[in-house]
Amino acid sequence: MKLKTRLKTTIVFLLSFSLILSYLYAGPIASASAAAGNALVQNGAYQLDFNILKDGEVSVSTANMYMKINGTKGTLRVNDGVITFEHEIETENLNKFEYLGYRPDGAAKPPISGSSAPDTTAYVNATVSAGPTADKKIIRYAITDITKKQDILMHINITEIGYNHWYHAQIGIDTGPLNLPGSGGEDPGTSSGEGSNSGSVTLEKLQTLLAKAQEVYEGSAEGAAYGQYPAGSRALLETAIFAAKVELNATTEGDQAAYATIHNKLEQHLKGFQALQKVADKTALRALLPAMSKFISKALVNGQTNGGPGDVKSATVAGEYFHSDIKSLQRLLTNGEKYLEDPAATQTQVDNTVTGIRGQYEWTLQHRYVEFEPFELYVLDTPNATNEESAKVGLLSRAVTTISQASYTVNSGEVLGNIRLNQRPDDNKVMFFIPFGNGVYFSPDMYEAILPAAVTRYPNTAIGDTVYQSALKSFDDNLDTVWSGLGHITFKLNGVKQSLYLSFNRLIHQKLKQSLVDAVRYHDKAPKLSGADAADYDAAKADLSDAIAATEPVAANLNATRPDILNAAADLKAAVDAFKAVAQFEYDLYYSTLHATHSAFSEVDSYLAKPAKILPRSDGTYEVTLTVKGSSVIRELKVAKDGVYSDVTVLSENTADNSRVVRFVAADLTQQTLAKVRVVTSHQGASYDNTYDIRFHFNDVDNTALQGEIAAANGKLRAAVVGTQVGQYPLTAKTALSDAVAAAGEVAVNGANTEALTASALTALQQAVQSFDASVVTANDLPDGEYTIGFTVLKKDQEEVSTLNGYAVSPARLRIAGGVKTISFTLKQSAEIPSLKVNGQAVTVESTNATANTRVVSFPVTDLTVDTVGWTKFNWAAQSIYSEYDIRFRFDGASAAPYVSGPDPAGPVVPGVPGGGSGTGTLQDGNYFLPFRILKNGTDSTSIANDYVISPALLKVAGGSKTVSFTVLRSFEVNQITMNGSSGSIVSRDTANNTRVVSYPLTTLSGKQSGTVRIDWNEFNYHHSYDIQFQFDEGSMTSAGGNPTVPGGNGNISSPSLENPGTDEEKPPTETEQPKTEESSNEEQAPKANFSDTGSHWAIREINRAVQLGIVSGFKDGSFRPNQNITRGELITIVSQALKLEGDVSESDFRDLEQIPAWARKHAVLASKLGLISGYEDGTFRAGKSITRVELAIIIAKAAGLELKDDARLTFADAGNIPEWARKSIAAAVEAGLIKGKGNNRFDPNAPATRAEAVTLVLGLLDLDAKAAKKSAE
Repeated sequence: MKLKTRLKTTIVFLLSFSLILSYLYAGPIASASAAAGNALVQNGAYQLDFNILKDGEVSVSTANMYMKINGTKGTLRVNDGVITFEHEIETENLNKFEYLGYRPDGAAKPPISGSSAPDTTAYVNATVSAGPTADKKIIRYAITDITKKQDILMHINITEIGYNHWYHAQIGIDTGPLNLPGSGGEDPGTSSGEGSNSGSVTLEKLQTLLAKAQEVYEGSAEGAAYGQYPAGSRALLETAIFAAKVELNATTEGDQAAYATIHNKLEQHLKGFQALQKVADKTALRALLPAMSKFISKALVNGQTNGGPGDVKSATVAGEYFHSDIKSLQRLLTNGEKYLEDPAATQTQVDNTVTGIRGQYEWTLQHRYVEFEPFELYVLDTPNATNEESAKVGLLSRAVTTISQASYTVNSGEVLGNIRLNQRPDDNKVMFFIPFGNGVYFSPDMYEAILPAAVTRYPNTAIGDTVYQSALKSFDDNLDTVWSGLGHITFKLNGVKQSLYLSFNRLIHQKLKQSLVDAVRYHDKAPKLSGADAADYDAAKADLSDAIAATEPVAANLNATRPDILNAAADLKAAVDAFKAVAQFEYDLYYSTLHATHSAFSEVDSYLAKPAKILPRSDGTYEVTLTVKGSSVIRELKVAKDGVYSDVTVLSENTADNSRVVRFVAADLTQQTLAKVRVVTSHQGASYDNTYDIRFHFNDVDNTALQGEIAAANGKLRAAVVGTQVGQYPLTAKTALSDAVAAAGEVAVNGANTEALTASALTALQQAVQSFDASVVTANDLPDGEYTIGFTVLKKDQEEVSTLNGYAVSPARLRIAGGVKTISFTLKQSAEIPSLKVNGQAVTVESTNATANTRVVSFPVTDLTVDTVGWTKFNWAAQSIYSEYDIRFRFDGASAAPYVSGPDPAGPVVPGVPGGGSGTGTLQDGNYFLPFRILKNGTDSTSIANDYVISPALLKVAGGSKTVSFTVLRSFEVNQITMNGSSGSIVSRDTANNTRVVSYPLTTLSGKQSGTVRIDWNEFNYHHSYDIQFQFDEGSMTSAGGNPTVPGGNGNISSPSLENPGTDEEKPPTETEQPKTEESSNEEQAPKANFSDTGSHWAIREINRAVQLGIVSGFKDGSFRPNQNITRGELITIVSQALKLEGDVSESDFRDLEQIPAWARKHAVLASKLGLISGYEDGTFRAGKSITRVELAIIIAKAAGLELKDDARLTFADAGNIPEWARKSIAAAVEAGLIKGKGNNRFDPNAPATRAEAVTLVLGLLDLDAKAAKKSAE
């Protein structure tokens, strides 16, 4: 027995040695393996992810944070099997490397001993070149074998911290996108060693691998063809299989650890062998097949919508594809899938298949069915020439929609027409036929057996709709030169057969008839053009007469063919155009309707459309055609000629539009034309029937906008009541507007070329109207004088601060004179904010400061207690902001105080700094409020650390020394902030509010000040430091007075997404709240407080119920924090989990999607798509931002689907503070019992909502749904 065991061991040793010799002997094959691996990658450049890994491991090396820029990829460059890999590195980090090289093929890996330099002679230095910016470089390495990790050697020496070490490491490149044979495409540095069995393997698993290896070996062949392997490679696999079998025989039965060793070695040999197989590059095919399969799975073929895919008897709708095209594409995909799985597929086969699929896909798209030219019908009783429609015209709808293929041309293509009957025919059967080429119809009865009609069913139309589809023309008939546009339809109604002839040419025929009318008018009335030759005029007129004569029979025939109509129209147009060259033709002319005697517009002017049509006549007079817009009011219109008033000629009337077109002759357009107009109307039950004298003034100046503004202003004047009560107006304001209207009206009598005067008058009147609106007496109005008043700029329909708020300096200056209130303030970043409007009008620019990049703007306001609407435009290239925002100005009436001479709050000036804080001078001693931002290091992007400080800071200047102080929020968690190497000093602490005030010395306010921040947030196990920069806004600095305090606030703000140290990428911390489901007993029990801080809280029952339902949980320290402000991310997660929202979350428009915590991301996207919550105007979600009680109520109301009532009333004491846009939602939520007020019957709309309040509302929502479901079931 011992001899047998020794013999097996000896055999295993010899075979193993033989296998090693075989690999040594097959050195060229092994070398070829590396070359073959590189040769598997096609020439080109590939963007691939990578990591710097610990030597011989799959975990990421510490060097990765210095060598790889977060979020970037490297570039793999391939040229005939020679591969290099390059990536960006921060220049600052590269300077920490005293050596960086890579190990070429065959070079030995030198040992490292302490800090002594190893032998690097066999290594090759990595090459360094310039990067895309000055702060970045490009590192490049040669890749020996793309199927393996590349060895590198580095020496890092950071003298300032005494760090000096040599390291071996490896570059882990994600080769998954390359689709290398045998490669799983694992992410670099994240592999768990799958496929490797470090523990144990069963005998069955090992035997399965042996069988698989044997099968691969037996099915393989050596050679240069696709699917074959290099010469000598099969012998290596055969030896490996044999060695594995021998080792298995020598292994003690049941030794799973030994099985694992054999398994791993054989698996490695098998994978290495499979990687040598010559296969075609199938990257394009592999990427193409899923996309095409998805396209086919969703594509509808002709007739499919109507239940008959590919059936010519089923009607086609727009958006469907021709069934044969889809089948052809499917056949190509089947071949592609076969070639994808076949290693013997040649490159030519693969490439041809890719080309074929792409070509067929394009063809399919080009031949999809789309909406085509719409037609209108003439319904006729005969196929012969006729000028009368059938009495049965009402049986069909005139409108005919059509379908054709996207590639349609006038020369070829099918046109399918959808013909609607206004009554359902017997048996739901309709027959349609087109005439043959000679215009002859055959009897429909001959074809009824073989041409059954199909009912067209549209996606939004009920089944059985009386729309019938048929081909209107033969496929190859040219649409305009061959197709007649005619057809014959038959159907039965109540047993009586209806036989009607159809013309689809009504639209073009009607157009031809109008052209004929116009041509006759031009022929009869257009005089010779000044300077034109009389003989040319007579000849052109004779040609036009001939064209008119040729057109008349076509225009009179409702059965005219499409080619006849189009040809007649073309011939007539050519004759008209020729006549236009020598005759005076019709043109547009603006005019105004004046008061009979005053220099003002007549009130009738708004009833007459502009411009008029003018046609000079051969007798020197002018034919004027215009539209009366209010026929029911303007009953008569008479025009004077030689002192006699005659009715105008009515050309057409449109009762639906309450309009009519009229014509009259004017003797001289340079003189005003006198007219009389009869107006019939009623007011407050009384009827009025009066005739007024008016004047037509043909000056060709467009005064429509001005006249409209005058009419509106007159309406305001009529409604305005003079007095001192709320809603009334000062007499001076009404008089001023009346004077402005009169001044504007004088423009009406201006002569030609006075458009500039009209524009100026319009602007002046608009400003006068604004001032008038602002003069209305409101509650708590201030007396005339000058004041300062605080304000906030809000979003249009959300109780959230607008982006503009950060650039509008508050307080503003308020001037009141004669009851008119005017607001003025300084606008920062003036160049980047080019436009600002209030109440639809551009603000007035009082002054500009180009050096400080500011301007002072002003505008009138009506009521300081009501939000004033506005609009602004940003064009800020440096911040990539190109947006327009609707906004609201909200003024804080309680803050209004008499204006004291000194620094103007609407235009603050910093003493000692020319230009008001441009930083070009020396600051005088004193105190200043200094706005600032904290930026990500080396960028202009705001750091998350900015959320943990309060701006502005307080700057104190004394004897030329500067000290800046500001408040730090979350003081417990934000342990340290440094600036310019200084840790600063702590001025004060507020433990209750979790804040502290810190101060730092400053030498300059210009540029960026370097710093660091240290955050230790135990709740999230977040302990990091990272670099930041401070940027102070000198241009917005304002005086702080003699004894100022540092601006502060409550520091217990919610947690945003925190930055990872040393990077610009912001990532979420550990989840603040994990969904947790607890099993509840069937026996009803009183809820028990499981949290450390809910024992006596008013919402204890609701909190515990929510936990039991699995929609909310507490924090790791055992608390629930019921009174903590709830964030947008937390709230929407609770709502989503409570309602069990589901849906596609693969796409989102949120710009900060990656900064939304992982536990809230899905819920935020779902809630946004369902309309429960929206993002901010800059496209962000801001998961860490607190949510107000107003926002909470609106989200709950939306989620509950509550009915919003127009007559909704709120009885809260502070109902006036609830925004108008939110009142209906809050009233609905109150009525449904979902939300209540606070003490003293206050709703407190702008207060932050707490976690307890949110949980209570969400449970109320669930209870409401349950009641509704129960009621529905009953």
